[in-house]
Amino acid sequence: MRRLVLSVLALVLLSGVCAGIAVAQVPSGAAAINGIVSTYQAATTGWQGTLLSDALPLFWALAGIEFAFAGIKLVLKQADFGEFVAEVVQQILFIGLFYAILTNFAAWGPDITNSLRQAGQTASGSSIVLPGDVFQSGQNLASAVVSHMSWWPANYGADVGLAVSGLVVLIVFALIAAFMVLILVESYIAIAAGILFLGFGGSRWTNQYALRTISYVVSVGAKLFMMQLVVGLGQTIVMNYARQAEVASTNTAVFTVVGASVVLLALVKILPDMVQGMINGASFQTGSALGGAVAGAVAGAATGGAVGLGATSAVKEAGLLASQQAGERMGPAPASAGGRIGYGMRYGMRVVSAAGAHLGGAALADVRNRLEGDPTTRSGYTFGRMARMMRSQRTEPPPSPP
Repeated sequence: MRRLVLSVLALVLLSGVCAGIAVAQVPSGAAAINGIVSTYQAATTGWQGTLLSDALPLFWALAGIEFAFAGIKLVLKQADFGEFVAEVVQQILFIGLFYAILTNFAAWGPDITNSLRQAGQTASGSSIVLPGDVFQSGQNLASAVVSHMSWWPANYGADVGLAVSGLVVLIVFALIAAFMVLILVESYIAIAAGILFLGFGGSRWTNQYALRTISYVVSVGAKLFMMQLVVGLGQTIVMNYARQAEVASTNTAVFTVVGASVVLLALVKILPDMVQGMINGASFQTGSALGGAVAGAVAGAATGGAVGLGATSAVKEAGLLASQQAGERMGPAPASAGGRIGYGMRYGMRVVSAAGAHLGGAALADVRNRLEGDPTTRSGYTFGRMARMMRSQRTEPPPSPP
C-alpha cells in the first residue's frame, strides 16, 4: 500500500512539473531566450569601435612596409617610370580595397549573414525563426503530449510514459533553441572579432588572415541559411504531428512526435556544420554525415530517456524524503476514524508541499555545486544527482504513510 501511495504521488508531482513547464507563460520564456541573443548582439556591437581603433594602426604599419618593399624592389631592378606608376596604382587599389573592407565591415558583415538567412526564409516559405519561437513550439508540443494523461491509478504506467515523453520533447526543443543561440552568437562574435584580424590586410604576406576572416563570416552566414531552412521546414512538420497528437493518444502518435523531434535536433546539429565546412574548404562524405546524423538521433533519444528516468527518480526521492519528515513531525495517527481521516489529509498536503520544496532545493544545490566546481557534478544528469542528494538526507527504511 505504501508503495502504491508513493508511486501515485510521484506520478502527480512529475505530471505537475511537466504540465507546469509546458503551460507556463510562453512569452516570458521566449523573451528570455531571445533576450540572451539580443544581449550578445548589443555587447559585440560595443566591441567594434575599440577593435577598429586597434586594427587601423596595424593596417597602416603593414601597408607602409608593403609600399617600402615594393619601392625597394623597383629601385633594385632599375624600373622605368611606367613600372613605378603601375606598381603605385596596384598598391593603392590593393590597400584601398582592404581599407574599405576594414572600415565598413561592421555594416557589411551583418548584411552578409542577414542576406543569407533571409534567403533561407524565402526558400522555406516561413518567417525568420528565433530561438524563443522554437522553445515556445516545444512547450506547446509537450503540452499536447501530456494533455492525454488520465490521472487514474489504473493508468499509472501510461501516464508516466506520457509525462516522460513530454519532458523529452521539451528538452529536445530546448537543445534546438540552444544550438540556434550558439549559431547566432557565433555570427555576432565573428563579425566583431573579425575587425581586428582584418587589420592584417595591409600586406600581401599577411592578407590571408583577413581573407580567412571574410570567408569565416560567409560560412557563418551559410550556417544561418541552413539553420533557417532546417528549422523552418522541420518545425512545420513536427507541429503537424503535434496536431495529430492532440486528437490521438495512441502510443504511435506520441512516439512519432518524440521521434520527429529527435530527428529535427540531429538535423539542426549536423547540417549547418556541414555547410560551414563546405565554405571553409573542409571535405566531407555523405555517408559519414548520414551516419553521424543517425548516431546523433540515437544518442539524443538515449539522452532524453535517461533524463526522463532521472526525473522520475528525483520525484520519487523527494516524495520519500517528504513522507519521512512529515511522519516525524506529525507523530502517530489518532486512534479514531475521524481523526485518522483529518490526519491523512494534513499528511498528504505536507508531503506534496515538502516534496516540491525538496525538488527546488536540490536543483539549486546542484547548480551551486557546478558553479563551485564540485567534481561530483561532472558525471550523470541533473535529475540523477538531485535524486542522490535527497536520498542521502533520509534514513532507511522510510516510515510508512498513514
